[in-house]
Amino acid sequence: MPSAVSRVFAFAALALAAAAAEPARIKLASDPQWPPFSFGEPARLVGLDVDLVRLVERQLGERFERVAVPDWSTALRLARAREIEVLSGVARTPERERDFLFTAPYLRQAFGIITRTEAPFLATLDSLAGRRVAVVPDHAVTERLRVDQPQAHFVVARNTEQALRLVAAGEADAVLTDLMNANHLIKANGLTNLKIAGLAGYHFELRFAVRRDRPELAAALDAAIAALDPAEKQAVVDRWVRVDHSDMLRWEEVRRVLATGTAVLLLVVSAVFWHNHRLRRELLERRRVEAELRAAHTRLEELSRERAQLLGMAAHDLRNPLTGLVLSLDFVDVDNRDARRRVVREMKQLATHVLDLLSDLLDAQALEDGRRRLRPERVCLATLAREAVVEHHRRAVRKMLRLRVEAPDAAELLADAGALRQVLDNLLSNAIKFSPAGRRIDVVVECDERAAKFTVADEGPGIAPASMDRLFTKFARLDARPTAGESSVGLGLAIVRQLVEAMGGRVWCESELGRGTRFIVELPIEGAVDLPAANAGAIAPQTV
Repeated sequence: MPSAVSRVFAFAALALAAAAAEPARIKLASDPQWPPFSFGEPARLVGLDVDLVRLVERQLGERFERVAVPDWSTALRLARAREIEVLSGVARTPERERDFLFTAPYLRQAFGIITRTEAPFLATLDSLAGRRVAVVPDHAVTERLRVDQPQAHFVVARNTEQALRLVAAGEADAVLTDLMNANHLIKANGLTNLKIAGLAGYHFELRFAVRRDRPELAAALDAAIAALDPAEKQAVVDRWVRVDHSDMLRWEEVRRVLATGTAVLLLVVSAVFWHNHRLRRELLERRRVEAELRAAHTRLEELSRERAQLLGMAAHDLRNPLTGLVLSLDFVDVDNRDARRRVVREMKQLATHVLDLLSDLLDAQALEDGRRRLRPERVCLATLAREAVVEHHRRAVRKMLRLRVEAPDAAELLADAGALRQVLDNLLSNAIKFSPAGRRIDVVVECDERAAKFTVADEGPGIAPASMDRLFTKFARLDARPTAGESSVGLGLAIVRQLVEAMGGRVWCESELGRGTRFIVELPIEGAVDLPAANAGAIAPQTV
């Protein structure tokens, strides 16, 4: 050790020479709320770290001037403001290395995971995911946890004692701290419902943190730490940890007896563990198969109900237009040309209605089976909306309804044109179906750099709040009835929702009884391309 001692005096001479230019001694601060390392009155701390610092002072031949601070956050703040030269008992982290020089460690401690006694053992830090973990601001373990376990829910405490109390009271699930600190606080505060549930895998190394403008002081402290007598340092540790040497001696006596039975015990435990593991795997497999069978049975029942419901609705909804079609055929051979023309027109309308019903059934089945494939292409939003309005113009005129479209000509959308058109057709068809004569239906297109939004608004009777939950389900029949006796199998809105969600969008409804209904479709503009300026126009409302 002579060379180490000589280095201590050499570096101490440098530190003292630097200190001679300043009238004050080297200022040092420690965490005042960290038993058994440093605790007590801020101006008169005691503890393991305090005693180890005294050993270092003796090696340097210089005493530090202790600065009283109320908490660790204040000590860090003063050191970063260069009002304190040295901090003791500091863990080195990448963030702190930007502000301080760190010495070699002079003590090493393991971190434990502390939980309530009834909680399960936590073998690894990954077990903290989704749990409430009590943390103290500015502690090194808090900085690491926020990086390593972002899925944990952090509950902030003033100090480690409060963090342990939060766990004991059930307001947090776990806290991480060094084992000596945990042992001291649990005993001192009578927190008998706490236990060490596992080791964190972190090791806490006590170091000195020195201001970056005092490298000679950091070097002197390193030399002093290297010159510490291991026996003296262990005596300090034993004094604060209170090792029961008599218990250690008794353990040495029984260790030989325990060692003899350990091999047999391990064999028995291994056999039991293997047997239980096999039984557990068989049980899990049986539960999995049972769950799959229950799910399949439930799905079969749902499909059976849907099929029965579909057949009933299809028979009911298709009977009326087919009956009308048959009756119309009786008048085809009438002598009056205008009457024949009217009958043919009615037959066409009835056949179109039947075709629409069958199309809804086939579309719903294709979406259910996954046979419908979307093909993205550039779609002009305004053109799509206006074509849909023109397509439904005749139906609207027959019910004396006005269709109004409001759309900008400034953007294109990458989407499946057929799916978008089907969505608009279904929403417009519903609006016409449920609107009384003489009312107006608005189709509004809005878009920005992020999303495009289609709104179809009518002035119909509205939808009752109790019916909202069933609005987009298959075969839904609501309280509102079509104003001209129209019918459907209740698949239109279910198809709308499936198509919109398949294109990465969402659809919802806003309605007020007696005031009308608004269906809004929002789709992302991914890869949207602005049209040339010559084609761009302001939003121009049009009435059809």
